[in-house]
Amino acid sequence: MRGTVPPPAHAAQGARAGPNRSATCCCAPPQNIPDIGQVCRLFGIIERTPRRQVEAEGTSYNELVDEVRRFLADELLHAGLPVESVAEHLGFSEAASLIRAYKR
Repeated sequence: MRGTVPPPAHAAQGARAGPNRSATCCCAPPQNIPDIGQVCRLFGIIERTPRRQVEAEGTSYNELVDEVRRFLADELLHAGLPVESVAEHLGFSEAASLIRAYKR
């Protein structure tokens, strides 16, 4: 079928892998970014493993999420969207919350 990506070779190994699970996690709207527990359940893995891996990199899942949100905010603001729209898109309750998070 045109426009589809074939599943990775490891997808045949079971329900743990596959493009639909990755897309669900990675393509979630920014205001609906899943927490680490939801990601682990989605992929059928225990939470301790990815938590340990990101800690070994000197960061945390929440810091990674904040980094993604900052990047998206930067891109959207540079594209000319008003702060209020960017805040709403990224799941902040108000523009002031976005501004505080952006300054961190």
